[in-house]
Amino acid sequence: MKDAKKTVDLWYNDRKEVLQWQEERKKEAHELHCVHTLLGRARRFPLMAQANKYQKGHIERAAINTPVQVLNSFYLANQYCVSHSSIKLSLYSHVSQ
Repeated sequence: MKDAKKTVDLWYNDRKEVLQWQEERKKEAHELHCVHTLLGRARRFPLMAQANKYQKGHIERAAINTPVQVLNSFYLANQYCVSHSSIKLSLYSHVSQ
């Protein structure tokens, strides 16, 4: 367990901005009872005020993961649309000739 903690600490030591961003999301969840994605959507945590230690840890992890997961899903959906529109265009390119 000590080795795992040491590895995580070393990783964060090289990426202080990641740790700062994560701490900001936790603070946002505690103070506002929600976090916002880069696209402005909110994930609400209405039970934060009365949550126990275990539940707060779960909410904090969700507060960190939500903005990242939403951004990734938006990116993947966008790439899917782009790739399929390209395929459609190439399939019908002979029609206009």
